[in-house]
Amino acid sequence: MIKYFSLLLLFLLSCKSDNSTGKSSKLYLENGYEYEWHMQTNGATPKKGQVVTLDFEIVDDFKNVLSDSKTAGIRPTIQIPDNPDSKMKRNPLLGIVEVMAAGDSATVYVPVDSLSSPPQEFLQSKIVRYVIKILKIEDPGVYTNRIGAEQAAIERESLAVAKSAFDDYMSGKYEGKIITKNGGVKVAVVNDTNGAKPKFNEKVTVNYYGFLRNGKSFDNSYRVGRPYQFKIGRGGVIQGWDIGIPEVKLGASAILDIPHAMAYGNEGSGDLIPPKSDLIFWVQVENIEK
Repeated sequence: MIKYFSLLLLFLLSCKSDNSTGKSSKLYLENGYEYEWHMQTNGATPKKGQVVTLDFEIVDDFKNVLSDSKTAGIRPTIQIPDNPDSKMKRNPLLGIVEVMAAGDSATVYVPVDSLSSPPQEFLQSKIVRYVIKILKIEDPGVYTNRIGAEQAAIERESLAVAKSAFDDYMSGKYEGKIITKNGGVKVAVVNDTNGAKPKFNEKVTVNYYGFLRNGKSFDNSYRVGRPYQFKIGRGGVIQGWDIGIPEVKLGASAILDIPHAMAYGNEGSGDLIPPKSDLIFWVQVENIEK
């Protein structure tokens, strides 16, 4: 089954019926939202069932970028529905994507009061602008094969980087760089940056590889095609991550050496993590959100 990171689920699942922007533009989607072209190739628009890969930015009245596909860590996709229900038909993002071809770019104007439950950061604006660029339009099978091959290549490359850092750590290369935190959690920064460190309750986006001390990898973020997100200090991850990740700056990578008491304890986890296993993670902080 294809796993889509669908923008249909981002902010716009429920829209009201009045979509008027009060602007003078003459271009309107069938669902009433105003839009404008930046680039129109006059190519083929997506058919029902096809998968559209795109880049996006959401911009407010003050030209602040509220969200974008780079920050999300993955290029979003939308599968054109065969029989869209009334809620989908009101969705401005689906409406604009259906009239665009690969290589096209456009902005759709979305009045904030047309959204039933707008995010808090939208409320300072009357209109938010969805700036969309279509990258690919593919049949589902083609999309699945392409993404599978790309993810496999990325996973191989990232494993080489993570395993090299693991081997260096185990050989003592980072001995002078190790910081020991609560519970015996050790942090050794591999590649440092000038970025900020994540703080309590901030949402962090992290790519990672997890290893047992014998070097066997038991998990990684690349196998699902997107980084892992969690809030610092809220108990959504093992204690060793809540303790160690705040020492890793935005854009930096590090080794976390986590005693079993700060990981999965005496029981372990499933078949891959035996009881009383100390764990070593290679982590890279990709994004921090307040």
